[in-house]
Amino acid sequence: MKEIYKKADDLMYQEKLNLGASARSKIVNALLTALSERDYITEGHARRMQKLCQELGEKVGLSAQQLANLSLLAQVHDLGKVGIPDRT
Repeated sequence: MKEIYKKADDLMYQEKLNLGASARSKIVNALLTALSERDYITEGHARRMQKLCQELGEKVGLSAQQLANLSLLAQVHDLGKVGIPDRT
Protein backbone atom coordinates (compact mmCIF):
# COMPACT_ATOMS: atom_id res chain seq x y z
CA MET A 1 0.00 0.00 0.00
CA LYS A 2 2.87 2.35 0.82
CA GLU A 3 4.31 1.81 -2.67
CA ILE A 4 0.98 2.74 -4.27
CA TYR A 5 0.85 6.02 -2.32
CA LYS A 6 4.45 6.75 -3.25
CA LYS A 7 3.76 6.09 -6.94
CA ALA A 8 0.62 8.29 -6.86
CA ASP A 9 2.53 11.07 -5.11
CA ASP A 10 5.34 10.86 -7.65
CA LEU A 11 2.87 11.03 -10.54
CA MET A 12 1.08 14.05 -9.04
CA TYR A 13 4.40 15.83 -8.51
CA GLN A 14 5.48 15.12 -12.10
CA GLU A 15 2.16 16.46 -13.39
CA LYS A 16 2.63 19.61 -11.33
CA LEU A 17 6.09 20.11 -12.84
CA ASN A 18 4.75 19.57 -16.35
CA LEU A 19 1.95 22.10 -15.87
CA GLY A 20 4.39 24.65 -14.46
CA ALA A 21 6.72 24.23 -17.42
CA SER A 22 3.80 24.65 -19.81
CA ALA A 23 2.70 27.88 -18.12
CA ARG A 24 6.26 29.24 -18.19
CA SER A 25 6.54 28.34 -21.85
CA LYS A 26 3.35 30.24 -22.67
CA ILE A 27 4.58 33.30 -20.77
CA VAL A 28 7.96 33.24 -22.53
CA ASN A 29 6.28 32.86 -25.93
CA ALA A 30 3.96 35.79 -25.22
CA LEU A 31 6.91 37.97 -24.20
CA LEU A 32 8.89 36.96 -27.28
CA THR A 33 5.91 37.78 -29.48
CA ALA A 34 5.62 41.21 -27.84
CA LEU A 35 9.33 41.80 -28.40
CA SER A 36 9.24 40.80 -32.07
CA GLU A 37 6.17 43.00 -32.67
CA ARG A 38 7.93 45.89 -30.98
CA ASP A 39 11.10 45.64 -33.02
CA TYR A 40 11.42 43.27 -35.99
CA ILE A 41 15.21 43.81 -36.12
CA THR A 42 15.52 42.37 -32.61
CA GLU A 43 13.99 39.08 -33.78
CA GLY A 44 16.82 38.45 -36.25
CA HIS A 45 19.37 39.56 -33.68
CA ALA A 46 17.92 37.12 -31.13
CA ARG A 47 18.14 34.25 -33.63
CA ARG A 48 21.78 35.08 -34.37
CA MET A 49 22.56 35.28 -30.65
CA GLN A 50 20.82 31.96 -30.11
CA LYS A 51 22.94 30.30 -32.81
CA LEU A 52 26.15 31.83 -31.47
CA CYS A 53 25.35 30.76 -27.90
CA GLN A 54 24.50 27.24 -29.06
CA GLU A 55 27.83 26.92 -30.86
CA LEU A 56 29.76 28.32 -27.90
CA GLY A 57 27.91 26.10 -25.44
CA GLU A 58 28.69 23.01 -27.49
CA LYS A 59 32.37 23.97 -27.70
CA VAL A 60 32.67 24.26 -23.92
CA GLY A 61 30.78 21.01 -23.36
CA LEU A 62 27.53 22.20 -21.80
CA SER A 63 24.85 19.61 -21.08
CA ALA A 64 21.63 19.47 -23.09
CA GLN A 65 19.74 21.24 -20.28
CA GLN A 66 22.40 23.94 -20.03
CA LEU A 67 22.26 24.44 -23.80
CA ALA A 68 18.47 24.78 -23.63
CA ASN A 69 18.78 27.35 -20.84
CA LEU A 70 21.43 29.27 -22.78
CA SER A 71 19.23 29.22 -25.87
CA LEU A 72 16.32 30.67 -23.90
CA LEU A 73 18.59 33.34 -22.43
CA ALA A 74 19.75 34.33 -25.91
CA GLN A 75 16.13 34.67 -27.02
CA VAL A 76 15.07 36.90 -24.13
CA HIS A 77 18.22 38.93 -23.50
CA ASP A 78 16.66 42.06 -25.07
CA LEU A 79 13.28 41.66 -23.40
CA GLY A 80 13.66 44.96 -21.56
CA LYS A 81 13.14 46.75 -24.87
CA VAL A 82 9.43 45.96 -24.61
CA GLY A 83 9.06 48.54 -21.83
CA ILE A 84 11.03 51.34 -23.50
CA PRO A 85 8.85 53.95 -25.22
CA ASP A 86 9.32 54.67 -28.93
CA ARG A 87 11.42 57.67 -29.88
CA THR A 88 9.41 60.44 -31.45
